[in-house]
Amino acid sequence: MLSPAQVELYGRRWSACCQANQWRQARGRLVPDARGAATSEYHAQVWALAEQHALKMHRGVGLDDLRRAVTASIAGRFCSTKDLTNAQFTRLLDLLNLLSDPDNLAAVVAWQHPENREREHKIRQLRSLRHEAVIAHVSQDIFQTMNWEELPLPQLEALRRKFWTQDNRPKRQRRQPAATPQPVGAGAADPDWTV
Repeated sequence: MLSPAQVELYGRRWSACCQANQWRQARGRLVPDARGAATSEYHAQVWALAEQHALKMHRGVGLDDLRRAVTASIAGRFCSTKDLTNAQFTRLLDLLNLLSDPDNLAAVVAWQHPENREREHKIRQLRSLRHEAVIAHVSQDIFQTMNWEELPLPQLEALRRKFWTQDNRPKRQRRQPAATPQPVGAGAADPDWTV
């Protein structure tokens, strides 16, 4: 389920994509030049899905069909944007960036290497859980490297889980400071002693 901020971000990116590709409607239909000169493989895929959706509805391709096609190309099926996972939503934004500017190198790299986004996300999560010096020290102990940001994804995930579980385990399982010893016969140290 997407947050209101994500829905708003999607709306802005979709609007920019429509503007960049001259996808607009007049009297309920796409204007004749809406197909435009954009002939990237991404545009072709989206248009094919949009035509498929419009054909099911027995009408010509409209903006709604294009919007649904963009979402379907990410989800693998026609569904609401609000049904996407966070990872799928990130891919959706990457696709909208590609459709807006197919020559944008950053958009191409983000689309072709989604694991980079996942790596950035895990690094941000780790930094939010612990100070970098602590992360480096634990990484040295476990993986024999202080350069924790270059660890493979499974090892970054193991670090994140280690810190997260330390913070989120029940209080009774957390390490408690040692109790100060009580003198013998003080009563409080002997649970069987009653008044």
